[in-house]
Amino acid sequence: MHLGNGILFNTNPRFVVSNSSLKITSQLAEIRHGHRVVLELGNLDSRRDWGFAGDYVRGMLAMVQHPTPKNYVLATGRTVTVRDFVAWAAEAAGMPLEWFGTSEHETGIDKRSGKVIVKVSESSFRPAHAVLLIGSAEMARRVLGWEPEVSVQALVQIMIEEDTRRAGQGPILH
Repeated sequence: MHLGNGILFNTNPRFVVSNSSLKITSQLAEIRHGHRVVLELGNLDSRRDWGFAGDYVRGMLAMVQHPTPKNYVLATGRTVTVRDFVAWAAEAAGMPLEWFGTSEHETGIDKRSGKVIVKVSESSFRPAHAVLLIGSAEMARRVLGWEPEVSVQALVQIMIEEDTRRAGQGPILH
């Protein structure tokens, strides 16, 4: 049997400081369309190594096609704060943010409307939470020639476009 192991680093769409990247983009799209008022998150300073599923699928295909099975990590090797991910998603949704406060008292205000659309939930804020999660795909790069192609900014754009399409079948509300 050709057995190997692929660790797809931080691709679980359900967790970002106990919230999700999908939660971020879908709820911002709902806010954009007037279906939601605010996005609540935990520690915005946490850093994550986000990657595009399509890049990981290419990596998995390379793993199973390689003649010698091995264990590989697939990761971008770059981190982005939850705050930056949220800011890029809000900008892509047409709601550029200005940040006020710090830690569990931080809010993101839509520069155009002046409304608070992002706030830190005190119940979700974990100051002791591991703030840096980053993977090393060095062996996958060296052995398989695998490199991630989609940047986190492009990933955010892809996600917000799809979530905005899903959130609003009618006009965008301001």
